[in-house]
Amino acid sequence: MNELEDRLRDAFRADAKTVRPESIRHLGDRPVRHFRPMVRSGQVEVKPHRKVLIPLAAASVAVIAIAAMVVVPGLSSSHRSGGPAAHGGPAAGGGPTAHGSLTAAYSGGRLPTGPPPKFFLGITLINRPGADYATVLNVYSSATGRVVSQVSQPGPGRYYQAVAAGADDRTFVAAATPGSVPRTARGCDTWLYDLRLNAHGKVIFTLEAGPPAPGFLGNSSLAVSANGKVVSYATNSCDANKDRLTVVSPAGSKTWTYQRPTDPQSLSLSADGDLLGFESNSGNVAITGDAAYVLRTHATPGPLTQRWRKVLGAPDGVDSVALSPTGAVTFAAVYSVHPRVHVTVSAYNTTTGQLIRTVRVFTKIQVEPTEISADKAGHFAIVYMTTLRGVQRLNLTTGQVKTLPVSRSDFPIDIAW
Repeated sequence: MNELEDRLRDAFRADAKTVRPESIRHLGDRPVRHFRPMVRSGQVEVKPHRKVLIPLAAASVAVIAIAAMVVVPGLSSSHRSGGPAAHGGPAAGGGPTAHGSLTAAYSGGRLPTGPPPKFFLGITLINRPGADYATVLNVYSSATGRVVSQVSQPGPGRYYQAVAAGADDRTFVAAATPGSVPRTARGCDTWLYDLRLNAHGKVIFTLEAGPPAPGFLGNSSLAVSANGKVVSYATNSCDANKDRLTVVSPAGSKTWTYQRPTDPQSLSLSADGDLLGFESNSGNVAITGDAAYVLRTHATPGPLTQRWRKVLGAPDGVDSVALSPTGAVTFAAVYSVHPRVHVTVSAYNTTTGQLIRTVRVFTKIQVEPTEISADKAGHFAIVYMTTLRGVQRLNLTTGQVKTLPVSRSDFPIDIAW
């Protein structure tokens, strides 16, 4: 355990609900984007391994290439709850099935009510000479999609790469790495920061957790439990075969190791922190490699692939996942190219992997990565592409969706709320 993990552990043991900023003193780079072949109608297409940043120049090329693709028609032409050109709609028969009820996703078996969190945080790529992985951290209005404030760069040569919501709607944990090329002397460490917003969405303090954790952390590779007591993050080491998934809790720190193509991303914790969900490649060189997995955070440290349990696979891959507060339900964005390119967000039984309910089908999209980020209540989610496309605010219990008109210059590649 390093000093960073020691300080996180001590803070959690002090009871996260009562920890004040002053009690935690001084509370990656990315690997290159990976591509896997995707076969369709005898032709080979390319599906990007989503949530890993690429240098800004390469990102611009990718956006131009994607923009040239044909937009797929929607499954339905009009839905009062969403934007006219960004999505289809809920599938028929969206109620509970024989495989369980959506109420199991929530404490007490009651579906959540009320409005979404007022703000969400998002990380945006910027053009910074000499820094291929330069970013800024913006605070957005979840009602309008507009940027209401911006978080300062955490330090010289450090850039935020991932963000996760903390114990309430205004507390967040963010991770930063150098903006240099990964797997170099300047691109191998990750710093964690504790952030807090005021009622107007302005960051009122930023606290560093301590010395950096080894390895660089990619976007969507950071999670905090709703009770604020458990933090998990996945880091890629500069040394071969030393990538690791870490969980820090009041009981201490645990680490599970893995090797590529295994690459846990889209991390999500149950409210009590006992269960960690994520998306990863299974280790097979196949188009079906992306799947949803869960890991008990009290599991014995060791090889990750010997401790995880597969929840869900899909013919064209699982794009991202979000655990419900109880952990009994896994919300997953599942990518498909048949009969048309579309992404389906559905609720699945975490134990059996069986479908409980189809929440929403998104069409008129390109062959590009899709991310889902649920709020702490498991009531609303932001569904967004990792290239310049629309941001959708989705009600996970009703399937209603609202398009947030985020500008291209502010479009995020990682979101938390």
